[in-house]
Amino acid sequence: MMSSNLPKMGFPYDEMKLTTLFSHPAYRDGDIVVDCESVRKVLGEPFRFQGHELLRPFIYNSVVTSIDGKIAFLDAPEGPLIASKNHYDPTGALTDWWLLNLLRSSADAILFGANTLRSEPTATGHIYDQTLEDARIAKGLSPVPINVIPTLDGTDIPFDHKEFACGEIPVVFYTVLNALDRLKEHFPDMVVLGPYGSPDEVTFDDFVVDPAQKYAMICGHGHLPDPHIAMRMLHKMGIKRLLVESPMMTHLFLEERLMDELFINISCLYVGGDALSIGKRGNSFTSKVHPHTELIHLSMHSPHFMYTRHRLME
Repeated sequence: MMSSNLPKMGFPYDEMKLTTLFSHPAYRDGDIVVDCESVRKVLGEPFRFQGHELLRPFIYNSVVTSIDGKIAFLDAPEGPLIASKNHYDPTGALTDWWLLNLLRSSADAILFGANTLRSEPTATGHIYDQTLEDARIAKGLSPVPINVIPTLDGTDIPFDHKEFACGEIPVVFYTVLNALDRLKEHFPDMVVLGPYGSPDEVTFDDFVVDPAQKYAMICGHGHLPDPHIAMRMLHKMGIKRLLVESPMMTHLFLEERLMDELFINISCLYVGGDALSIGKRGNSFTSKVHPHTELIHLSMHSPHFMYTRHRLME
């Protein structure tokens, strides 16, 4: 399989080496997903994920926060700035970016929010490290993960984004019938899957997504897409691992008990105030009902940047 022609960049792997502070036995129980020289230089070992037998993908997120849990500045909403504005450890910020690429290289599909596309007009959901893309291809995966984009009515999608124009990024919209007319205005040859009213109704198998084609998953019959139906549809497409890069969808999946792991990197700066946090646009959990996690890995690049991996408890 050929590499993609999408932009790549170099990384100073030796300078990005992480020091492990804590590693749960569960961290070493999973299957090796990515193993190449760059991964061993940064992590010191291959990268692993545990499998599961559920009829949906294994779902994990990636986010970088300030020490007070903010994911963006009010005056500059681009999420990566929480990392890159850490003036005491710019290489730690670059490591955060590389780790996101590692998580992308581990995923069959990546879920973005439309807000992410609007706030980051030059970003695309591919792998910027050639060594990680090569390792992915060696595992028999396509060079670029499927990009899954949720929308309620299509009006929030920046259709001029290069995500849709480059022709190398397979795109699947995750939506409801109300959005279909608007989506078809821009992609008249779009393939429509569904609607399905429940996960058990999803019947297609052996589905191969064509990067040159756009798809729409119609998940349910109401005004809000049903995430459980969507995840069954992705499972039927052969998606084993799904990376969620949308803070809003991370919160929704936590509400729906669909999240399996959380990757939360901490840039040691403080934002405060009304700046955006992961669940700011969602309903807060209560003192009686809220998710719990177990830390399975903790590492640091310097005293100014830490990297955590959590698994959700039952």
